[in-house]
Amino acid sequence: MVEKVDDAIIVAGGLGTRMLPATSAIPKEALPLVDTPALFHLCWEAIAAGCTRLHLIVSPAKKELANSLQEADNIERLMKSRPDLPEIAFCPLPKNIELFVAVQETARGLGDALSCALPNVKGPFVVLLGDNLIMKTHPSPNNLGIESASMASARLVKCWQEYGLPCGGMIQVAEEETCNYGILKMNGDKVVEIVEKPEVDNAPSRWALCGRYLWPGNAEKLLKQFSLEEFGEMQTIEIQKNWMQNEGYLGVDLDDYSWYDSGNPLSWIIAQIDHALKREDLSEPLTAWLKNRLPF
Repeated sequence: MVEKVDDAIIVAGGLGTRMLPATSAIPKEALPLVDTPALFHLCWEAIAAGCTRLHLIVSPAKKELANSLQEADNIERLMKSRPDLPEIAFCPLPKNIELFVAVQETARGLGDALSCALPNVKGPFVVLLGDNLIMKTHPSPNNLGIESASMASARLVKCWQEYGLPCGGMIQVAEEETCNYGILKMNGDKVVEIVEKPEVDNAPSRWALCGRYLWPGNAEKLLKQFSLEEFGEMQTIEIQKNWMQNEGYLGVDLDDYSWYDSGNPLSWIIAQIDHALKREDLSEPLTAWLKNRLPF
C-alpha cells in the first residue's frame, strides 16, 4: 500500500515581473480571479485532494502573503457586511489544516523552492504552482469553499494511489503555443520525454505540463542527487527524466479543466472573462455586455 498524501506545497516565490506594476503592490498569487484570490482556490484544491498540511513557499518580499490565509481580526464585521458569503470566504483554511510558511531567499528554480519546504514534509506530496489555476467548477462567491474546489490535484493523488508512481498534470495547448511550455512525449500514460519550449515544428505533442505534480517521499534525496550546483534551475527536469528512465513517470490527463495563468496580463484577462462567463451569477449580464461591446 502506498503512503497517504497529507502534504501539499504551494509555490509562490516568483517575482511576478511580467505582471508589474500590479505585483509591486500585491503578489500575483493574491490577485483575484474576479473576486476571489487565486491563493484561496489553490488551498481549497489541495484540501479537496485530502491534504491537511499546506506548505506555502514565498520570497522575502512576500512574507505577508500567508496572512491572507489566517482568520481576519475583523471577520465578524466582514461577515455582517456580506451575510451572503460563507465563513470560508473570509477564513479560507479550516481549523484542522496546518499551514507552514517557507522563505526562498533567492529565486533559483522550482527544485530549490521545494527544498525550502521539504524539512516539514512527511512522505509524498502534491505541488501546485501558485500562478496556475486548474479549474472545472466556477462557483459564485456564495458557493465558495472545499466542496466546490478544483479536483485536479485529487486526480493526481488518485493516480498515486493506483500506481505508486510520481506523476504530473498535463493539458493540451494549441499547436502554436507549444513553444511556451514543457511539452511531453507520451507512450500510453507514461511520459518518455519532456521537451522544454520546443520550436512548433519539433514539438512531440500538444500535451503540456500545467503546474501540478505529485512527488514521492524521497524528494530531498533526489534534489541532492541532482544538485542545484550541477543542474541549476533544470533540477526538476532532470529528476523527472530519472523517473522516466527508471520506475516510470505518469502523465495525468487534466484536459477537461480550464487552465488559468496569472503570470502575464493577457492570459489573466482571458482567465477573468472565461471564469466569469462560466459563473451563474455573472454569465448572463457579461454575455449581454460583450454582445453590445464587440463589433461583430
